[in-house]
Amino acid sequence: MAHWNLGSALRWQGRPRQALVHFQTAYNLFEACDLVTMAGRSLDRLASTYYDLGEYQTALTSVEQALALHRQTGRRRDEARALIRMGMIYADVLGDYSRALVSYNAALDIQQEIGDRWLLGTLANDIGELLIRLGQFEAAETRLQQAHDTWQEIRDAEGLFHNLSARATLHLELGDADAAIACLQDAVSLAPGPAQMADGIGRLAIAHLRRRQPGDLEHAVALIEEIRAIGEERHLSHGESLLWQAEIRLAAGQAEAALARCQEAAQALGESSYRREALHWLTAQVLHALGRDVEARAALDRAFTEVQRKAALIADESLRITFLERVSLNRQIVQAQRD
Repeated sequence: MAHWNLGSALRWQGRPRQALVHFQTAYNLFEACDLVTMAGRSLDRLASTYYDLGEYQTALTSVEQALALHRQTGRRRDEARALIRMGMIYADVLGDYSRALVSYNAALDIQQEIGDRWLLGTLANDIGELLIRLGQFEAAETRLQQAHDTWQEIRDAEGLFHNLSARATLHLELGDADAAIACLQDAVSLAPGPAQMADGIGRLAIAHLRRRQPGDLEHAVALIEEIRAIGEERHLSHGESLLWQAEIRLAAGQAEAALARCQEAAQALGESSYRREALHWLTAQVLHALGRDVEARAALDRAFTEVQRKAALIADESLRITFLERVSLNRQIVQAQRD
């Protein structure tokens, strides 16, 4: 258990690379001793850490192996947790929201069977976030409120942090930047570690940028510098911070710096579909600002192709329509392609 515990501590300290070594050692030892339950849980931790690092394909392989072991041992809660992770990977790696919903709903069936409140909070939050991506804002609000009530009931600060971040995303989609800022200020105060702190500050910077009141741009720039000072490896590996920096640099008239951040984000995101359309869309805007219109058009084409690819994977026609017409990023990309 020493390697398991040390890996857990390192992960929450924001040192995922070091954590991987200990989780892998723990898995090898548990497997050698035929301790199937703990071997499966070690694979869960490996999957979570690879996911944090943006190494999504490796995370998917680990979680599939973990799920098989949990089903072998009949550990229903562990099975549900693996299904949740699988749903996140389907959404982020493959951009397959239909398969993500299938995984989440399978986990929800287990939650209803065993009555686990932590599972309910996690699933309500994750499904709410997925519904935002699908443009189902009213249904997302219902799920996020359910998650919020559950996290408050069981006094889970980390769950509340993620819930407030998701609610801020919903507020921005609905055009209420003030409400998003209020949520994110509360979220930052609850951040349990450096990765979450960087995430909350970055989202807060974007919310200030979107509000566009006097002083908001300067505040956004200062917040982005604060993220850079944190230097959180797990956070930066997602490419999210680099996209935030690029958007804010572009708004500040620093197009060359914005382009550099877009290029770094592309490298960090690797082959995953995570934020891929946002990357291409932002790159198109940056290149246009630099007068490189042919390249900008090519980037816009890539953004449109990614949006259409994800739309084609949505089995339900009504969800496909809201994905294209209600999600602000998708709507902007589709409209720009038509112009």
